[in-house]
Amino acid sequence: FDFPLLGAALADDEEEALLRAIDEGLNALVVEPLASRGAEWYQFRHALIRDAVYDSISPSRRARWHATIAKALEALLGDGAESRAAELAQHAASAGALLEPAMLAKYSCIAGERLLIVHAFSEALAHFERAWRARGGLALDAAAAATLVGLGRAQAATAARWNRQQGWLTLRRAIDYYMQVG
Repeated sequence: FDFPLLGAALADDEEEALLRAIDEGLNALVVEPLASRGAEWYQFRHALIRDAVYDSISPSRRARWHATIAKALEALLGDGAESRAAELAQHAASAGALLEPAMLAKYSCIAGERLLIVHAFSEALAHFERAWRARGGLALDAAAAATLVGLGRAQAATAARWNRQQGWLTLRRAIDYYMQVG
């Protein structure tokens, strides 16, 4: 986790409390600086500690924290938010109904596209499926068609060689849309 992001998510008067909490975590050997990412990045010393802390928080509070972090991350990064699309998608998914589904759909689709580029098809498929589900009953528009193209590509790439029909059907829905709008 990075301190500037947490600071952006907190009220101005809560930054000192956050600094004290990080100092306590460092002294107790629960967290450590993550030198490879910069001076203000930290990590839990062990995944079990991270998981125990996370699990000790109520689901309602976790969802609100994820929503706050997603909004702060998007605001902090501005136009560069796409560079951390997978992280934004994860926070938006964990926030659930506290954020607009469009945010989840947007960043899941961007993360899926980036994963397709590096041939991580299974991971891309998960992002595109989540983006499509987030769109729910929204109208078929250019963003939905782009999601369908990515989803179809990921489905075709991950399907068994003799069973790629679902991928082609998904792509066909996007092509139909593009043909309708010219």
